[in-house]
Amino acid sequence: MGFLDFVSPCLRERYSLRRYSEHQCPSHDLAGWRKERVPERPSGIMTLAPDWVCEILSPGHERKDTVHHLLLLQRAAVPYYWILSPEDRTLIVYALDGGSYRVCFSVAYRPPETPARARIPPFESIDIDLGYIFGESS
Repeated sequence: MGFLDFVSPCLRERYSLRRYSEHQCPSHDLAGWRKERVPERPSGIMTLAPDWVCEILSPGHERKDTVHHLLLLQRAAVPYYWILSPEDRTLIVYALDGGSYRVCFSVAYRPPETPARARIPPFESIDIDLGYIFGESS
């Protein structure tokens, strides 16, 4: 069970979530569209910009994900961009504010100092298990 498996049931009322395979859309790992904009679960390649993107960093792709994609998604007016680093155990959440991204949430997961759960934009209506995201919970 991966992160999308955990998040998807919690968010079905508000978001249509989709994980892309490498050959479909190499620009991001996870994307979500508000149900008001995309009422049915997407299939195939989407031409409508998502409302939320999560990039999971992998070694050698840090610059692409933290600079290139951030600027690309900002230009496309994607409201939220998450950068998740499993190696560093960090999550940085950017929110579009007046055409530019600003950090609206960040965490370096270091138990027991770090809270186990958090309400992370744009999913403030649910508690997200940080331990699960970073591979500590089952």
